[in-house]
Amino acid sequence: MRPSFLLAFLLLVFVEFARTGEALNGGDRAGAFIGWHGEISRPARTGFGALNTQRDDDENDHQSTRVKHPSITFETLVMKDHKPKPSHHASSICEISSGQFLVSWFAGQFESKPDVGIYTARYQNGKWSAPELVVHPKGVPTWNPVLFKRSNGDLFLFYKHGRTPANWKGYYVKSRDGGNTWSSSVAMPNGIVGPAKNKPLELDDGTILLPSSREFGARGKDWEIVVEAMTMEDEFKTYAKFAVSEKGGGASVQQRVIQPVFWKQSMLAGDAANGIRMMARSRSSYAVAAVGDSTGRIWTDAVFSQIPCPNTGFDVVKLRDGRLLIVYNHSFKHAIAGRGVLALAVSHDDGDTWERVMRLEDSGGRLLEFSYPAIIQASDGMVHVTYTWRRANIKHVIIDPSKIPTARDGKKQGSNGEIMFGGFEKLPKSITREIV
Repeated sequence: MRPSFLLAFLLLVFVEFARTGEALNGGDRAGAFIGWHGEISRPARTGFGALNTQRDDDENDHQSTRVKHPSITFETLVMKDHKPKPSHHASSICEISSGQFLVSWFAGQFESKPDVGIYTARYQNGKWSAPELVVHPKGVPTWNPVLFKRSNGDLFLFYKHGRTPANWKGYYVKSRDGGNTWSSSVAMPNGIVGPAKNKPLELDDGTILLPSSREFGARGKDWEIVVEAMTMEDEFKTYAKFAVSEKGGGASVQQRVIQPVFWKQSMLAGDAANGIRMMARSRSSYAVAAVGDSTGRIWTDAVFSQIPCPNTGFDVVKLRDGRLLIVYNHSFKHAIAGRGVLALAVSHDDGDTWERVMRLEDSGGRLLEFSYPAIIQASDGMVHVTYTWRRANIKHVIIDPSKIPTARDGKKQGSNGEIMFGGFEKLPKSITREIV
């Protein structure tokens, strides 16, 4: 290589690194963020050294998957005219009245920064309201808000406050007017954190199971699932703590599971009561599964499923017709690269097996993040999904579940035939105190 060519090449490399450093040190904090556990993302590049910042005027073209599944009836970004902060993540959605929804998320310079607060927006008549700051950070970041409406009408907004997940503390605010006004923040009792990411589950006796977890040890690298409960009197208890016990796995997978999601198990012939099923995030490439008794106090060990989990959160909803839907990142890549494909799968057998139906988002290999979904079924039967869109916005998608294949429909309407086992085939169908 001639010296002049070598010098020119080195100069171009230096310029590229300088631009990257500028982005990471404040030049473009909206597009270059450092997520928890050191996951780094930068804006997509359209050429050597050229940044594609995807500003608001490009966000009208927010559909990353060009071929839309026939079940998708509506999709939009929550913030179109005004974004109060550059980075937005970890949404939760709740129906507060017929046709009216509230979404919450955290936003700031980027995750873990001291300006990160909790925001909400309201959806009605096909439009989202402007975001409103509900929980001020006060110099310490907030994390992972979770909305939940109790059967008595009380609306809870759970969240965490702390410099890292290893030392955060749980809080909640409560509303009795659909989120128009909120109570003062209430600190959870010591040892109680509240839901880590996903919505709680209300039992028949009014007890609320909180899908919690802990991140502890060196830099928060040790994880475990915690099942907490809130009584009708707003008293809190810890029901269970557990990690993974997979044959042959040994200590390498212990204490590396967080962010569970619960659903009531379908009634089995001859059973006196329903149990509870759970799936959770892991750092071992696959989601895990466990079975609990009808109270949520007693659980099997957690075992691995065949659902891909590139160390990122997911959510599950049980439809009124008995089917389950899961929204998750269908990828085995690491760090931010694993969050480029967001998929939806359906189960007709309570989570024993899953079939991938569609991709909600596909980055096409670019370093774009679509992650941390929340999914619910509304009173009119439609399914609502929200998720992080490129860390720059929250996206909302409405799905008609009648257009998702049922067990009778076979492979019609986009079903691709890929079957994944849910892990429950390794577990008892139901458990009692006597067998644990």
